[in-house]
Amino acid sequence: MKKIVACMMGFVLAAGCLSGCGENNWVDVSTGAVNYQVPPEWEEKSEEHNYSDLITTQFSMDNYTFILNYFDLTVDKDPVYQNIDDASEMYEKEENFDGYYFDDYEKLNPIKIDKYTAKHFTYSLNFTESGKSVDGEYFGFDVEDGIVIITVTHEKDLDKASTNLVHKVIKSITVEE
Repeated sequence: MKKIVACMMGFVLAAGCLSGCGENNWVDVSTGAVNYQVPPEWEEKSEEHNYSDLITTQFSMDNYTFILNYFDLTVDKDPVYQNIDDASEMYEKEENFDGYYFDDYEKLNPIKIDKYTAKHFTYSLNFTESGKSVDGEYFGFDVEDGIVIITVTHEKDLDKASTNLVHKVIKSITVEE
C-alpha cells in the first residue's frame, strides 16, 4: 500500500512540475518581419524615431532593456544602413557622437538565430553629459529584405536568470521571408 501511495504522490508531483513548464503564457510579438515571444511581465515601451525604414520594439525591466530593431530595406530608396556591417560599424570603431560614445567593443562568437548567423559582441555606451554608462550585448544579422538588430543593455552585470530569459526570447525568434 505504501508503494502505491508513494507512486501516486510521485505522479502528482511530476504532473505539478510539468504544468509550470513551457512558454504557453508568453506573449507573441512582431517587429517588422520578426516574430518572437516574451514573458508577460516584460513592459513594452514605444520609442519615437525619424527613420521610415526602422521598426523598434523595446522592453524595459528593472535591471535591463531589450530592444529589437528591424530595418525594412524595401521602404526607403536611401536606407540608414545597407547591411549589418554598416549597422555595427559605429560600435566596432567605438565612434563618438553628440552626447554619447561607444567603447569596450569585444567581438564574440557568432550565434544562430532562426536560420541566420548573427554578429555578436559586447560594448559600452557612455553618455557625455551625465557620465552615465551602460553595458550592452549586440546580436545582428541580414535577412532577405532587411536588417535585424537586437541589443540588451544593463547598468550592472545581468544575473543568470535574466540572461537565461533573454536567451529564451532570442531562441524564439523566427523571421518571415
